[in-house]
Amino acid sequence: MLFGNLKNLLHLELHYNQLTTLPDSFGNLENLQKLELGGNKGKVKIPNTLDRPGLKIDGDYEFVDPKIQEEEEENTSMKID
Repeated sequence: MLFGNLKNLLHLELHYNQLTTLPDSFGNLENLQKLELGGNKGKVKIPNTLDRPGLKIDGDYEFVDPKIQEEEEENTSMKID
């Protein structure tokens, strides 16, 4: 994903985008100081790699383990005939 390559990004506004999750690659934004998530669809699941000092996160969110999140997504996308 493009965002994961923007290592010098300091501030990211993702207001009102109906987001439910952020991909694990957001954890690569090592210089990010502010992430704004207000107005999305309930709690936005964000990778626990963003749980670090110096990063201010606004909005309704919860940290998730990216490995567990991938497993949940795989399980919910399975079809049962």
